[in-house]
This record gives sequence, C-alpha cells and structure tokens, in this order.
Amino acid sequence: MSLIKYLFAVFVLTVAGIGATQAGIIIGTGGASGPTTLATDNFNRADNADLGTAWDPMTGEGSWSIVSNHAEPTSLLSDSSESNNSVTWPDDQYSQAKITTSGGSSGGGEGTGVAVRMSAVARTYYRAVVNAAATNNIEVGKVVAGTFTSLGFRSATWVSGDVLKMQIVGTTIKIFQNGTQLGADITDSSIASGRAGISYSSQAVTGSLEDWEGGAP
Repeated sequence: MSLIKYLFAVFVLTVAGIGATQAGIIIGTGGASGPTTLATDNFNRADNADLGTAWDPMTGEGSWSIVSNHAEPTSLLSDSSESNNSVTWPDDQYSQAKITTSGGSSGGGEGTGVAVRMSAVARTYYRAVVNAAATNNIEVGKVVAGTFTSLGFRSATWVSGDVLKMQIVGTTIKIFQNGTQLGADITDSSIASGRAGISYSSQAVTGSLEDWEGGAP
C-alpha cells in the first residue's frame, strides 16, 4: 500500500471512530463549522425506573424513568430534573429534545423541557419547559440554590415531537422551536457553568421526551 493510501485509510478510520456509543448514548460528534454535539440519548432501551449511569437526578428534585422508549418524569406531581454526566461540559452549551406534552395552562409555567448549566451538587440550573396551552406555554426560568425565578414566557403552537432547544452563550439565553428562535434573547448572569440535561415543571397532565442532544453552540 502506498503512503498516500495508508494515510487516507488511517484518516477514514479515525473519523469513523470519533463517536462513542453506549446504551443509546453518543458522545463527541459534530462539526467545526457549526454546533458541536457532545452527547445524545434516544432513550431507546428497556423500561426502567432509572435513566442510566450517564444521568444524575438534580438535588432536591424528582427523577426520570424510561417508559416505551421515552424519558418521563417518574412523578408528575413534583419538579424533576436530571443532568448528563457523560462529558465535561463547556460553559457555553445547548440542550434540546423532541417533546410530547398535553394539558397545562397559559402562563402557568408547568411542562416538559430541557435545561443548561445544571449543578451537580446543588439545585441550580436554567430551564425551558413547554405545555400544550395556546399562549404563553413555554416558560424560561432559573433555579438558584433552590429558589425559582421566571425569566419570561414564549408562545408557540406545539405539536408533539417538536424540538425544544435552550442555548446559553456567556449571559445570553436563546430558545428555539424546530430551529427557529422564539422571541428575543434573554440576559442573565446568575449561573456560570454546569451540565446540560432535561427538566420537568409540575404539574402538567402528561409529558415525555426523546432524542435528547446536548453540545456546544
């Protein structure tokens, strides 16, 4: 084999091996010209009361379970959040998932969603949750040392399976539905770092998610 062919073969094998997959979790894929995917989980595995070793329940909140190849809050009666521990997360990050939801009220703040800059040791994080109300059905908020503060609402006609994305760069938070930004940027400097993950705000009628992804914007 010529040197050129050998180097090409090594390059192809190296690129093919960039992603590491285990139990539905993919770590470390993406491109340099856009967002870089750092971890994913499709939750396509046997029903279980635990999401698996890559997920840690938030201190002081409920947990999530695997039900019919989806992630669901173990109880709809209490807030539930879990952070992904499979990579070292950069401060600038995003979290997104396909959300299925029903019920909920306009401006009530209940729903299923995603979270960023989640602490591994305290009840501290940013979250965006969506329910099925007609208006003000997406709430952006923060929890700092257990104290919740709403950062605003967005209105969107939500179809089950739509993708909700939360992104933070520096102190700027953006919310997206299927890749389209909803409303203006939100600025907040309360939380500087943490993990990406998922979150539920009680009390919606139903809520689940699949095809979760987290990465660097």
